[in-house]
Amino acid sequence: MSTGLIHLMQQGLLPRGSRLPGARTLASLLGVHRQTVAVAFEELAAQGAVV
Repeated sequence: MSTGLIHLMQQGLLPRGSRLPGARTLASLLGVHRQTVAVAFEELAAQGAVV
């Protein structure tokens, strides 16, 4: 999941400085558990991809 978000960022489809949807909203949109989104957000933060 986090690689998909990174790919969107690299393509410019998720511009720098834009806000990501909340974990519950994103989980609902993607059809995954909220915890999956939370883990992906943590991984992105650890990689420095999001703040």
